[in-house]
Amino acid sequence: MTYFCEAIITAPQLVINKHEVLQNQALCLITGAVKSTPIDAMLLLTGNKPFQDIMKEKALVLYEKLLRIEDSSWREYTIKPRHLKTQNGFMQKVLDIRKDLAIPGDIQPLLKPRNPLEVINIDVKLDLVETIHEKRDVAPSILRSLVLETIAARYPATDWLHIFTDGSQFDCHFNVGAGGFSDLFSFYAPAGFIGTAFDGEVVAMRIALKQLLAIHHKCENAFLFYDSQVAIQSISSFELPMTPEISHCQELLRTLTLRGKRIVLQWVPGHCGLWDTTALKCWRRVSPSSIPDETRRDAVAAFHLTTGHDCLASHLHCLGISTEPFCPLCDSGEVMERDHLLRCGALQGLTKVSRYWEARAFLGL
Repeated sequence: MTYFCEAIITAPQLVINKHEVLQNQALCLITGAVKSTPIDAMLLLTGNKPFQDIMKEKALVLYEKLLRIEDSSWREYTIKPRHLKTQNGFMQKVLDIRKDLAIPGDIQPLLKPRNPLEVINIDVKLDLVETIHEKRDVAPSILRSLVLETIAARYPATDWLHIFTDGSQFDCHFNVGAGGFSDLFSFYAPAGFIGTAFDGEVVAMRIALKQLLAIHHKCENAFLFYDSQVAIQSISSFELPMTPEISHCQELLRTLTLRGKRIVLQWVPGHCGLWDTTALKCWRRVSPSSIPDETRRDAVAAFHLTTGHDCLASHLHCLGISTEPFCPLCDSGEVMERDHLLRCGALQGLTKVSRYWEARAFLGL
C-alpha cells in the first residue's frame, strides 16, 4: 500500500483519509486486535507510521533525488500558475511540507567514492603508556598522570607541536561548539545549530588541520589530542566517509603527509583535569551573547588576553618573531604576558583594553 505512495501526495484529503482507514484495518488483521483498539497502540506494536507520515517522508526523499540528477530542470523549476486552483502539484506540495517542517534549503553534495590510490595510513594512537580497561574505575588524578606521562614519552615538546582540540553539544538547543589550542594558534567556533558531540569533534579536527596546513613550515611533527575514539576511528577509516567534514579532514591529512609532515591523532580521556582540554571546554561554550555590550575592539582584546594568543612579547617569542619575551616598556625584566600587562608601570592609569592596544602599538603591531 505504501509502495510509491509519494505519487498520491497531491490527491485530495478525502482520498488520503481512505488510505488511512485501509491501513488501520490492515493493522487490526495483523495484530489481531478488536476495532476499539487505539490506532497508536497498533502502530507502536508493529513499528509502523501513519500513512500520511510515510507518504510525506517518501515525497521528500523523491524530491531530494530529483534535485541531484544530472538534468538541471528540477533544480531550476519555478512555480507557475496552474489550471487547477484547488489542488497543488507535486512540487508545490513538497515545498509546502518543507516549509511547514522548517527543513533547510541548502543542498549538501553527495560524497564521491574514494580513490584507492589516494588513501593513506593515518597514524592513530588509541592507548596511553598504560592500558585503561574501564575509565570509570580510574581516578581523574591518575588519568591525568598517565596522559602527561604519555605526552612526555611519545611527544616531547622539543620535537612535537601539541594541539589540543575538543567539541561537544552544550545546551538544550543542540548547539555544537568546537575549540582548539596550541602554541601557534587557538580558536573556538560554532559547529552547527543541530548536531551532536561527534559533529563538534570532527569540526574541531578540520579547523585544527587547516590551521596547521597554513603554518606547516613552522613544524615538522604534530600530534592532535582528542577525547573521542569514534571521531578518530571515523577519520582514519578506509571506508567511505560518512560526512563531508570527515572527507575534508582526510584530504587535509593527506596533503600534510605529502608535504613531509608527521601527524598523529592521539586519544586522551576526557575530564581528567588536563588544563588545555579544560580551557577548551570553557572556550567552546563562549557565545556572542556573553558580551552583548562590548565593541569589537574590546571583544578582540578580551579574547586575545584570555587565550594567550595576544601578540605580546611572550607569545611573539614563542612564534620566533621576537628575540626575547621580556617587556620592552619597563625595566622590570618580567616576561610580557597578560598578568604583567595589568601591572606594567609604563601603562599606569589605563584600562585593561587600553593597556593591550597601547602595548601592541609600541611593538609596532
